[in-house]
Amino acid sequence: MTDASQDETFALLARLFGAEGHLWSIGTLAGFMGFDLTGIPQNIGGALVLEGETGRARLTPGGKLLAFETLSSEPKGWNHGIALCQAGGLPPRPRDRHLSVVADDAALVAADQSAPALDLGLGHAGLRCLFRPAATARAQALLLAGQHWNDCREALAALPGAWIAETPFLRAERVADGTCPIHAIPSAGIRGLTHAATTPVPEGWLPFAHIFPPHPARVRPGLRRPFDPDIHTVFQSILARHGRPDLTALKAATRARLQSSLPPEVADAPGQRPDRHAQAVIRVTLRQWLAETGLAPPGAWLSRYDRPLLAAVRNQT
Repeated sequence: MTDASQDETFALLARLFGAEGHLWSIGTLAGFMGFDLTGIPQNIGGALVLEGETGRARLTPGGKLLAFETLSSEPKGWNHGIALCQAGGLPPRPRDRHLSVVADDAALVAADQSAPALDLGLGHAGLRCLFRPAATARAQALLLAGQHWNDCREALAALPGAWIAETPFLRAERVADGTCPIHAIPSAGIRGLTHAATTPVPEGWLPFAHIFPPHPARVRPGLRRPFDPDIHTVFQSILARHGRPDLTALKAATRARLQSSLPPEVADAPGQRPDRHAQAVIRVTLRQWLAETGLAPPGAWLSRYDRPLLAAVRNQT
């Protein structure tokens, strides 16, 4: 990966933490929670603390960044994001998904320190999902200890309190609003999967959170907007510094060949096709070429790498 220092990494996170239009997902497929607070974080003891009407969060140094681009199901589209990862450690093992009573000793407000909370039994080493009931609902909530998460999710959602996702370097607390913001994919947890297979996470890295900055071609999934080159440039600079070096080099080489009207064959490694992540990078580059220039990539590239884009371009003409 890149040689970005912890200071450089944390400086970037400080700009993104609380920035408008940046969505966060905290956790892994075994347990995660969305977080979209906006505001200016405070630096308290070297940690960034963000507070809002719907919750609060604390970000500490230590995470490694992986910027990435993946394919969208929309034939002209793509996705992008930044994973906050931890390097090293044992492969994650799923927890039993049964609730247990714990003391919330990492609460972000002093008055909540050591208050009883329910560990939801989701996640794995380094990741906890909690529900800290309000004092008025504490007795009712703690009666659910020992039950399976699937059997008491709705009962917990009806109670006042705070939903919590806690990782080695990021903790978020969301005020309960009658819905449950904690999600989990049981099959992924059982298999020890932590992230989508399409995300090019380096071997030995474990993503504990994801940031999704504004996208240059859509407001949100399903709602497109005219391509915004400034938004695109911002993320490309992050990708160049914090993406996987082999994939960013492949993207640069693909763009150079497109600009020089060279054929695609030599973009492949000798004697083999690119792996799934490399193919995705080439296809994303082709889609961005169309978005940036308004010109369809040469047919030889599309027929070799991106038939959905080829069909979309043909239907457009």
